[in-house]
Amino acid sequence: MRVNISALSDTGRKRSTNEDSLLVDESMGLFAVADGMGGHEHGEVASQMALQTLHEALRASGVATQRPKTRTAMAKALHNAASEAAQKVARFSIGQRGMGTTMTAVLLHGNHGLMVHVGDSRLYLQRQGRLRQLSKDHTLVSALVEQGACTPPEAVHHPLRHVLTRALGHKPDVSIDMDCFELLPGDKLLLCSDGLTGHFEDEELADVLVGTNVEAQNKYLLRACNHRGGFDNITSVLVHIESTTKEDTDNALRARQSPRGRRPRLKIATDFNLSNMRLALDKLARVAMTSWT
Repeated sequence: MRVNISALSDTGRKRSTNEDSLLVDESMGLFAVADGMGGHEHGEVASQMALQTLHEALRASGVATQRPKTRTAMAKALHNAASEAAQKVARFSIGQRGMGTTMTAVLLHGNHGLMVHVGDSRLYLQRQGRLRQLSKDHTLVSALVEQGACTPPEAVHHPLRHVLTRALGHKPDVSIDMDCFELLPGDKLLLCSDGLTGHFEDEELADVLVGTNVEAQNKYLLRACNHRGGFDNITSVLVHIESTTKEDTDNALRARQSPRGRRPRLKIATDFNLSNMRLALDKLARVAMTSWT
């Protein structure tokens, strides 16, 4: 698979330090972003620790050198690495009030991408001008929208939109979303922290990502965020899939054309349990004070 990549991170205009981290390993086909929380001494450490552990665990699994032939083997290696990252951050955060991080990562395999995700950083897929969010926001407001207690337009400016229901550091056995999705030549992947999505609607993002100059597109996104206030750290990794192998592309097209040839998407996720919503709201003031972004 041949890709073109742009990866940028900026402190923004309101924060004094950058608690975001990013990971790009083109040889492994691994890309990730993490948005730390808990202040400079905690958030920056948590986000860096998560991505470093993910990277090292995948290397130790042999993914970098052996490249397992099946997506199942790759998915297992990626999920195990993400779990190891979650456990390490959770151990380190004991006694460090409010320390944690989001993590969204993609591992490329053939003409597919494998995702692991916790938190409110995002993964988007753009194909033929249409943008689709592949990750799910693990936030209180997202849960309210799912339950019909809040509309999507209301969620954009909701005062509780940054309250997370899941993050690395909260507990060692945090539930990690996993997904497998098809890739075609011309597709674009955008991994980003909420410092970017807080300034862009999806429709505008889709317009910006038209074309093949990912470096120019990424620089525009960063400049626009700062021009619009830069209220948070801004991190984005933009990956343009220039080509897959001919065999991969032909197989993908055949699968799309034949209902029998389609395989179910691999997805492992646990939705936020809203039975304790009242308790969560009662504790909101204390949660907000721990700097969960």
